[in-house]
Amino acid sequence: MNVAAVLMEILRSAGVRRLFGNPGTTELPFLDALPDSGLEYVVGLQEATAVAAADGYAKRGIYPGMDLVEPEIDYAGLARSLGVRAERVDKPGDLRDVLASCLAHGGPTLVDVAIDRGFK
Repeated sequence: MNVAAVLMEILRSAGVRRLFGNPGTTELPFLDALPDSGLEYVVGLQEATAVAAADGYAKRGIYPGMDLVEPEIDYAGLARSLGVRAERVDKPGDLRDVLASCLAHGGPTLVDVAIDRGFK
């Protein structure tokens, strides 16, 4: 099972029903896992639109959010600098435990999942 499939399984088991994004080529492995995931993917015409839609949706309850963009940014470091709990996942085997821990956390969290940019 690859990282994308594990991520879909964990999100689904956490009650996530919708994902918002503006995908590019680096997200193809993630998008390939969507059809069998049972999750709805809402495409925004640009990143700001997708983030605004996800924010509006999240305000209706407690929902995880995702941002898949280029260039590669240290999102975990940025989140920590703002006082938000953050974890970076580099190995597929670590994803399940990190997501479970962050979903159980009482406040905002960020999970930065490394994508194998060489995957075809």
